[in-house]
Amino acid sequence: MSKSTNRVGHEQAIQLLDTDDGCRQEISMKRFERLAREERGQIIVWFALMLVVLVGFAGLVIDGTYYFKQRQELQAIADGAALAGAMQLNYGMLGGPTNSFKLEWFPPLKKAKDAAREYCALYDIDDPEITMPFEALGEVLTVKVSREIDTFFIHILTSKRKVLVSAEAQGLLVAGY
Repeated sequence: MSKSTNRVGHEQAIQLLDTDDGCRQEISMKRFERLAREERGQIIVWFALMLVVLVGFAGLVIDGTYYFKQRQELQAIADGAALAGAMQLNYGMLGGPTNSFKLEWFPPLKKAKDAAREYCALYDIDDPEITMPFEALGEVLTVKVSREIDTFFIHILTSKRKVLVSAEAQGLLVAGY
């Protein structure tokens, strides 16, 4: 059987089915309405699936934007702490406005680490990781800061309610600064 559609008007839609003997049978709009009713409910399934996808994308956009904004703020804090520590290295080892020139390494290193910690404390970073590589002892101060942030939407789809954000910066000892 082959199908062909014949439209008479908006209110009357009639489909004609060709049979083997050439006779046409008319199927009324009522039959089509009944068939259409049997397929109801599909939109609910599609809506539910698309809603999950939409919430997932919205969560990714909102939580991702918030994550990158927090990362940017932490990077600024790490940069400031590294700069504060490097300034103490400069003052302590090269002679600053209040210090005389000293060849002692350890007191300026402690002051540099303390200055970096104090700067981080201003922004509620409790335990920054402040290191100085041994091969560059007294010349490079590395500050790593991290903070856990809450998620807004992603925890609906996953079990993660908090995400760890971290940043790192280095301060260098520069002669004459």
